[in-house]
Amino acid sequence: IAPWRHELDLTSQDADSKITKLLAGFQPAIVVNAAGIYKPGFTETHSHSFDVNVGSNWSIIRYYMQQPNQPVTIVIVGSSSYLGAKPHHPLYSATKSAVYNLWQSAAEYFKNTAVNVHVINPVRTKTKMVEQYHKPGMDYLQPSDVADKILELSQEHGFQCVDMNFKETK
Repeated sequence: IAPWRHELDLTSQDADSKITKLLAGFQPAIVVNAAGIYKPGFTETHSHSFDVNVGSNWSIIRYYMQQPNQPVTIVIVGSSSYLGAKPHHPLYSATKSAVYNLWQSAAEYFKNTAVNVHVINPVRTKTKMVEQYHKPGMDYLQPSDVADKILELSQEHGFQCVDMNFKETK
């Protein structure tokens, strides 16, 4: 649907400046950030998780705080883990709570501007990120269901938080 798709290494030292340069160069009407990293257990370092899960969204939002009259709709993909701590992935849950709070702050900040910000929090989704941790018999959303919801939100004005559960699948 979109004429451009860009992938950035969000853990690199210059990720923030790359995001800023990309946004300034294209001035897109819609920005979707589905960046995320998940590693169960206790081996993940905080800087890596925060850089990817929180920092990338902050870079986008901060850019538009400096451009509040530039019309854009931002759709952030979070996780249902924002609702509470999970015993085997506490850092992931914490970063997704931070993403939700970042969205709340952005929604308040952009209230009277040309910027719309939405967050979607799907439950377990069958993506490459969770593929290696897949457990037979567990329910997973299909990526296409999440993509459909992102497309729907990208057309909406305002500030919505959508929690996706298994009942919303086709």
